[in-house]
This record gives sequence, C-alpha cells and structure tokens, in this order.
Amino acid sequence: MVATHMQSTFQNLSFGLLVGIGGGVPTKSEAGMIRLGHVVAKDGIFERTGYIDSPPVSLLQAAQRLDIDLEASGDHPISSNIERILAKPRLRPKYQHPGVSKDHMHGPQDEETDEIIVHRGIIASGELLLRDAALRDKLAEEHGVLCFEMEAAGALTDFRCLVIRGISDYCDAKKNDDWHGFASAAAAAYARQLCFYLPVMMEENVQLRHFIVPFTQNRDFVGREVFLDELRAKLCVDDGPRRLAVTGLGGVGKTQIALQTAFWFKENRPTWSIFWVPAYSTSGFEKACNDIVKSAGVEVAKDEAPKEAMQRFLNSRDAGNWLLIVHNADDGQTMFRSGDSVGINNLLPANEEGRILFTSRFKKLAFELAGKEVLELEKMSTPEARKFFEQVMWKEAAQPVKLIEELLAQLEHLPLAISQAAAYLSNNSISTSIEDYLSVLRGTEKEAAGLLSREYRDHTRYDDEDTGHAVATTWLVSFKHMEQMNDSGVAMDLLKFISQIEPTSIPLDLLPRRNMEDLRNAIGTLASFAFLDKRADTDLFYMHRLVHLASRIWFEKKVLAGDVRQFALSHTKEKMMKAWKTSTLRSGKWEEQKAWRTYLPHALKLLESRDADRSWSAIEAELAFPTSMCLWEDYRFQESIRLLEDTVAVGRRTMEPNEIPLLSLQNQLGRAYQVTDQVTKAIELHEYVARVFAETLSKDDPDRWKYHRSLAHAYRAGGQVKQAIKLFEECIENEGMSLPESHIARAGLRHGLAVAYAKDDRVQEAIKLLERLVEVTQSVHAESHPRLGDLMQTLAQAYTLNGQSERAIKMLEHAIAVYLETGDNNGTLLFMFRNQLVAAYMLDGQLKKAVEVLKLQVLTKKWEHIEHNEHRLSARFNLAFLCHHAEQQEKAAALLEHVISACHDTRKNNRLRLLSQQLLGEVYFAAGRHEEAIVLVDHVVRLQEETLVEDHEDFLRAQHKLTVMYEGTGRLEEAIQLLNHVVAVRERILPEDHSDRIDSERALARMVQSISESHKDLPLDTGT
Repeated sequence: MVATHMQSTFQNLSFGLLVGIGGGVPTKSEAGMIRLGHVVAKDGIFERTGYIDSPPVSLLQAAQRLDIDLEASGDHPISSNIERILAKPRLRPKYQHPGVSKDHMHGPQDEETDEIIVHRGIIASGELLLRDAALRDKLAEEHGVLCFEMEAAGALTDFRCLVIRGISDYCDAKKNDDWHGFASAAAAAYARQLCFYLPVMMEENVQLRHFIVPFTQNRDFVGREVFLDELRAKLCVDDGPRRLAVTGLGGVGKTQIALQTAFWFKENRPTWSIFWVPAYSTSGFEKACNDIVKSAGVEVAKDEAPKEAMQRFLNSRDAGNWLLIVHNADDGQTMFRSGDSVGINNLLPANEEGRILFTSRFKKLAFELAGKEVLELEKMSTPEARKFFEQVMWKEAAQPVKLIEELLAQLEHLPLAISQAAAYLSNNSISTSIEDYLSVLRGTEKEAAGLLSREYRDHTRYDDEDTGHAVATTWLVSFKHMEQMNDSGVAMDLLKFISQIEPTSIPLDLLPRRNMEDLRNAIGTLASFAFLDKRADTDLFYMHRLVHLASRIWFEKKVLAGDVRQFALSHTKEKMMKAWKTSTLRSGKWEEQKAWRTYLPHALKLLESRDADRSWSAIEAELAFPTSMCLWEDYRFQESIRLLEDTVAVGRRTMEPNEIPLLSLQNQLGRAYQVTDQVTKAIELHEYVARVFAETLSKDDPDRWKYHRSLAHAYRAGGQVKQAIKLFEECIENEGMSLPESHIARAGLRHGLAVAYAKDDRVQEAIKLLERLVEVTQSVHAESHPRLGDLMQTLAQAYTLNGQSERAIKMLEHAIAVYLETGDNNGTLLFMFRNQLVAAYMLDGQLKKAVEVLKLQVLTKKWEHIEHNEHRLSARFNLAFLCHHAEQQEKAAALLEHVISACHDTRKNNRLRLLSQQLLGEVYFAAGRHEEAIVLVDHVVRLQEETLVEDHEDFLRAQHKLTVMYEGTGRLEEAIQLLNHVVAVRERILPEDHSDRIDSERALARMVQSISESHKDLPLDTGT
C-alpha cells in the first residue's frame, strides 16, 4: 500500500531499495558461510505461491559492479559506512556489533571479525514469522533460499525493488533481538554503497516512446531465466547483432519468450520503442504496419503503402532506439520475394539504432533471416515445467507432486501442452483429476488426440482459426508450411513413414530413401522444424511423442492414413525379412543381429496399431512372419507365438490347405508350441501338416520328409520316444540316405535320432551315432563351428548318462577352451557347454568345480537384457540343485524363487518353471515347510497330468517325489496308491536294471512294510 501511494506521489520513481532485516539460513553461499550481521541482497523473491519478477536490470548490474569492487578492494567501504553510524554516540548502543559469542551457531572459538560479507541469492517472503529450523532447512533445500522475511512480497506487487536484508537471526527457536540493530546498520551500509553505482538518468531521457504489442503481459510466465539473459544480453549490447532469431518446436514457448522480452524492454529500456508484427501471412503483416504508422503518428505519402511508411520511419533518426518483433516467421515464401510479390524480409528496416527479433519454427529459415545469431529454445526442464504448471493451475485443483511430474513427462515439458492441460483440469476440476487426464493420454491414440485437440482461451496468443491454441493443432501449421515447400516431397514421405512407427530410437537404415543425399536432406528439413532429433554418437533418431501423434492426426484428416500405413508396412516388411535372413543367433555373433533388434519395436508398432476389430491383411501377415522369427531369436516366445497364430489365421483364410507357404507357417508355429512346452498343440499341428504332405506328395519328395522330421522332434519332446525313433528312422531311410553324410539335413536327422535313443535308454547306440557324426562334422568344419558344438554337447550329455563322466569332462573342457580362443566369452554354445560340464562335474563328485562354473553362468552379461532366458535360468536352477544337496536350503530357495518369478510370462506348464517348482517343493520339505512343499509338488503333478503322456519321465519323477513327501508326513495310504501307479508304468517302459524303476520299487516295498507294521501295532477291535 505504501509503495502504491509513493508511486502516485512521486511519479518519476522507477525502482527502489527495500532495506531491513531478515532471518538467515546457516549455509554456505558462493561468498562463504552465512552468519549473523551479514547481508543478503536479492537475486530473486520466492513466495509459496511462486516466484516474483527479478529486480530491474540496472539495479542488478549495479550490485554486480559493487560485488566486483568489494572483492578487489583492500578496504571495506561497507564497514566504513557502519563506522559513520557508530560515530554518533546516541546510535552506538543500538547499532554496534554484539560480538560473536552472541551467535549461537558459531562459538567463541570462531575468529571474530567486523567484516560484512554480502551474499547474493533468493529471499523468501511470507506472512508468518518463521521460528522452525527444520522447516527453514526444508524450504532452503527445495528452493535455494538464503534468507526469510515478511515484507518484500507485498511491496514488490506494486513496485519493483532490490531487497536488501541484514541477517538478525537464524529462523529458529533461539530467535531474539540481540542482532537487530547491527543487522539493520549492515543492510543500510550496503544500500548506501550501492547508490554510488546506480546510473544517473536525465529527466528528458526518461520517456516511453511507442509500445505497440497486440497482447497483454503474461503474469503466469516463469522460468527460462538463462535463455532470457542470453537473449537480452545480445539485444542490449551496443555492438551486438541487429537481427536475432528464436527457433524451436511449435508450442515450446517462443511467443512467450518474445512477449516477455517486449515487456522487459518496456520496463528497463524506457527510451526504446517496441513494435510487434505477425509474419504468418502478408495480410496480417500489412495490417500490423498500418496500426504502427497510425499509433506512431507517421505521415504516409500519397502513393506510399503503410508497410513502406513503417520501414521508412524505422530507418529514420526520428525513430530513436527500437525493437521490432517479427513473430511466426515460419514460411519462406511469405518472408522472401516470390515471383511478383515482395517478401516481408524486404520490407523490414535496417537501422543501427534498432534490433529485429524473429520467432520461427523453421530453423533453416531462422538462419536465413538472422545469420548465425539464432537461439534454439528447448522444452522446459523438469523444475521449470513443474513451476509453470503450479503457476497456471487453479490453486484449489492442486494434485500430488508425483502425478504432476508424470503428467509433465507425458506432455514432454512443452509449455503449450502444459497450459492446455492446466486449463482443462482447472475448468473440469470437479469431474477430472490429473490421474484421469493421464489415463486418457496413455489410452488409445484416438482418445489422446481428442484431448490434445481441445481448444482453450489464451490472451497471450493470436485468436486465429488457422493456428488455434490446442497443442495438436499448432503443429498442423508446421506440417502445412513444410508441405508447401518446393523441395519437401522426400521430407513429407519421411514424415509419413515415421508417423506409423515408434517415435523413439529410429535407426537411420530403416528409413526409406531414394538415395542417401535425398534422405539426409529430408532429415535436415524435419530437424529444422524441430520434428526430428538425433541421439548423440548414434544413427538413431527420435520424434517428440506429441508431434508424432499430431502427424498421425494430420494424415488422417487428409484421408491419407490408409496409403501411408500400406507404404510403411511394405517397406518395414522388406527390411525385417532381409535383416532376419542375414542374422544367425547360433553363430554367437550378436553384431549381426543389431539390424533387426533396432527394427523390431517399429515392426511391432505397425502390427499393434491396426484396428482391433479388423482381421489381419496379407501385408500385415507378411510383416508378422519375420517379426515373429526375430522375437523367437530374442527368446520372446509368447509374443512370437501370438504373431504366428495371427499369421496362420490369415493364411488359412487366403490360401488353399495344401499350399506350401501355409504349411510352412503351421510347421513353424508347431515348433514354437514345442519350445514353449505346448507339446500337445505342437504334435497336433505337426501331425496335420505331415498328413497333408503325405496325401499330396510322393515318398520321393524331400518336402514330405522335412515336415515329418518336425513331427519326430515333437514326439520326442512330448515323451513319445518310440514314435519319435520310428519316424526319425523312416526319415533317414527316405530322405537322409540320398544325401551326403555331412549334409545338414542328414546330420540333423541322425542327431535327433541319437537324442531319442538316449531318452529311450539306448545310450550306447546314441553314443555310437554321435561319435560318427562328430567325426564327419570335424572333417568339414572348424572346431569352433556351432554345428559341431551342438553335437559335442549332446555327445557329452550321452557320456554323462552312460556314467562316462571323465570322457564328458575332457571333451567339454576342450570345447570351452576352443570357444574362449575365438574371443566369444558369452556365446550361446559356450553357455550350453558350461551347463553340460556342470552336470558332468556333479556326476563325478567334483561339486566345487560345478559351483564355480555355475557362478560364471549366472553372472554372464550377455543375457541381462532377457529376463526369461533358458540358459541363464537353467544355470540358476542347477546352482539351486547343488545348494539343496549341500543343505543350503535358504540359498536354494532364493535361487528357485527368482527362476519361477522370471518365468512369470511363460505358460503354466513351461518345463523349467515346473522343474523349478518341484525342486522348490523339495527344498521347502527339507526345511520343514511340509504343507507348502506338498501343495507345490501336487500343483506340478496336476499340470503335468494335463499336458504330458503318462510315461513321460518328468511326470513320473514328480509323482515319485510327491509320494516321498506323503510318506514323510504320515500319509502312507495316499503315497502307496500313487506309487503303485508309478511302479506299474515304469515296469512297462523301463528295463529291470534301470535305476528309476529300482528306486520306485524299493520305495513301494518300504511303504507297504511300514503300513503293515503300523497295522500290527493297532489294538484289536473286540467289539465290546
């Protein structure tokens, strides 16, 4: 109130000094530790409701010059000024230094000094006296506050001042009046010295020329201090550039920067005139020129247009200093001469006394207008965005900080998007929360587009139907400008393609091109509009998520979405197919996979963005196939299966049942089912495919036996070992014998047969076959070849099963040494070799060595990006097995619980998942957790019963383990009933000397004897 009356009385007052005392924060500033008696001069004022404008630049510059002199000077003029006060006897008692002993934060041991240190920083202003050290420290940490006081906020609302405070207390419970006098004197002494550095302005210079800006000042503007400081410094320096440009993405805040600059010049450069002209159209520019010449009283000659009169006036001495803001200079054809029309640029003044500030979305055009003097405005930082949101949001609609930050991240920290969201939330505070708004943004593209296309009122922007205020609409203007450019065809094609894929991590080699030069020019055009940016030191690009969404809206409005999508599908399909065909996971050379790894998210985006109620088209199915194969290579089996199922569905709808492509797809889907333990589905599908081929192809046709081979593998996986052996032998007889012994198909058949022999306890036959295969393969391939590696690890497994652990260990240790020499320390086969070596060590009793190898497996870096990886998880399973048998049950349980958790996205009957659950049950039982153990193993048995044949070894072993647990908890009758079944099956399928058969028979005999003995001990029922 006082400040308001003072201004009305003294109308030429430009600014003031607000001098007094305040509470300090006992922290370290750039000048040193803050103590009682020191001075804090404002760099900014903070209220809990926001930040107040900075002091006038002239005051800040004066303070900076004083700081420099104080640091450089040997004497201390502020102390001298205090001495002037203390020289008067009546003032000395009140204003003298109380002594360091009265400073409870600094004891007598601290050196006492009369030197007054001046700290520059933020002063917090509030209505209540602060006596809470914890609250003081919290606010200081959050907002960088150095001092607290109670007057500045009210005064600065009406009058711009520099606040100066002497530190009289620490805002804590020990606050008293001891330092009031000296702190007041210190602040006054600093204020007196500052007056010597203030500029002297003659009265005739203090006059406002012309201020013609079509918008009111934005009182909600916050942040951007660093950018504004740089911009003002360039505009204000005498020998600075005459033209500057601010460029950046639409909605990033260029208009508000220009507006803030205009009002700053009005307040801090009163001798300057400020003009504002729009450049989004020639007619808008001409209207603004007419307004300027009328308001400035410029005489217009008879044959002179207002735009020419404005140019003549601003080129004259009469105009004085001026700033001309050319807003929305986005269109090159409007700005520069085109045919018979004169561009706006040709009508702009060129005067040493003036400055022109352009705002433009198009970086290339900004450089053409301002040369190298271009400042690029980025999106807000997180603190700036949060501060801005809190400023523009209706205060009663405030929401939790975490939700606000999530919303700001979704809005990409873009001011226009934040303003729109705040306006919507404030207007709909009863029905819509931030959480509701977020859920729409994260929902379907249609919902998000609708929300971001809502218009709202903004008095600091043009009310124009073409530009609009909605964030989605603002970029449509840029799209139009780009479309109208002469050489924009390739850039528009590129924008079309990117609008259909993921907006992040876009690889250069995925982008469509005629030639590399055209592509790089197109990328440059998109980057000039700030639509596209590049990640440092990579060939990966990204687009703002909201711009990406706006581009999709744009093409839908132009009824181009269908054609754009078809082109993107076709191009991505070709890239994915080529990348998949040229990559090989089994080679262990992961650099070969980089192409499809970077393409994969974009292929998935295309496939996922189709209408949910529409079945797949042929082109979508063509893309889905290589995509599913790459997901397969990436161990993402469930996603791969979903794509394969959809692809097969399209094939069944569009092809004849006996067409080779459809049968190949179904065969691949069967393989996928097999790997994910959906063995029943796999067998059904492979049997169907094999039956179709048997009906349509002769026995001589290799395709017929190729698909029978897949069925044989499925039989083996499903525990139907005898059927598998029969089919493998038929395939070898009809397909394999006509091929050379080293041929991949013949070798693959014999390899599969050997594995089936081993599972059928014909281990000697398996070893003989595998040894011959290894010998033949060694004759044509190097030792490090993956095909030879596959055979060697299978042979080592057979040796282990046959009790020849020493031979297995010798072979595996040699193979590992060979692979380590290749430099591939994390290769797939190396992982498999080590897992097999663990089994051999365990059988040979070398448990310590087994544990060391398992630790290597668990810590291998290669598989860290794949949570569910069979090799890594198998290693953890094996390590848990060792811990269990070493009676380290806690470690075993932790390892197994991790494996089961990592398998959460697999099917319930996934083999590793079930084996881990079974072993965890055994661990629980050993740890005395009997009921949990039985529930877990019973769950495993029930799942296996649904999917496995009754003679499958996993099923039989799980049932046997469950009977042991029943026995251990006194449930002998249940144990005997279940074990009777196990024994009957094993007697049917296993030889008499097989260890599993012997174990189950002995266990059954033991249990029967136990229950017989317990019945003997029961008292006879006499019936009395």
